[in-house]
Amino acid sequence: MLVDAGTLVALLDQADPEHEACVATLKTLRDPLITVWPAFAEAMYLLGRSWRGQKALWSRLETEALALAPLDETDAPRMSAAGMLMTSAGRTFAAMPRSTNQTSPRRGDVIQAARDDRVR
Repeated sequence: MLVDAGTLVALLDQADPEHEACVATLKTLRDPLITVWPAFAEAMYLLGRSWRGQKALWSRLETEALALAPLDETDAPRMSAAGMLMTSAGRTFAAMPRSTNQTSPRRGDVIQAARDDRVR
């Protein structure tokens, strides 16, 4: 299951509004969580006020509860096209639930969409 920084933060930060939903969903998933270095780095930054949260995120990598997908310059054209799709006319990917501001998925939407069988 591919997750973004917001989902990683929500899983680890009990004060996050999406924490309980993300933790509950995680318990139902069979597939491992996967992210990329940029999302991991963003999550570390967002968890910056909590050294325990940062330690817990590193621990997920060390215990292989979280895997890092390879990402290099050959992925750039696809990421650029996806970014343009996501921002074009204020729309997000059709498979992703829309947030209230209609410009980007809410924190936890990726894992929530998986629970709702909208992304496979």
